[in-house]
Amino acid sequence: MSVEQRNASGHQISVPESEAKGAGTAGEALAFGNVVYVKATDGKRYKHDGNEAPAGAIVGVSDNTYSTDNQMTYFQDADVVPGLSGLTQGTEYWAKEDGTLDTYGNIGAGKFTRLMGTAISATALQLQMGEVAQKP
Repeated sequence: MSVEQRNASGHQISVPESEAKGAGTAGEALAFGNVVYVKATDGKRYKHDGNEAPAGAIVGVSDNTYSTDNQMTYFQDADVVPGLSGLTQGTEYWAKEDGTLDTYGNIGAGKFTRLMGTAISATALQLQMGEVAQKP
């Protein structure tokens, strides 16, 4: 199976699904669509929690549901995340403190976040991970 994504020049390309994703070990139960980061102390993937260090270590979006200590894969920067729901095309989505994707206006005050990408349809997000920001 292949996945559509954009290369560094912005051209849409088709790549094998196995090459389109990052991989690691789940440090906690993860759901499809969770924003995940790599925890420095154990190298496992966890849901983003709004703290400064995890925001800087965000690596992508979970591609499935995973149990603690199981191998998992995730969509990375420049990938298209299909199968989401309720997105507004053209709207930017950010890492929310509960590990989900949401608009900037719904991020809690004082929480650290990271731009994750822009919706290309109501069900797909083009990952374009930006810099870490703290919501005033």
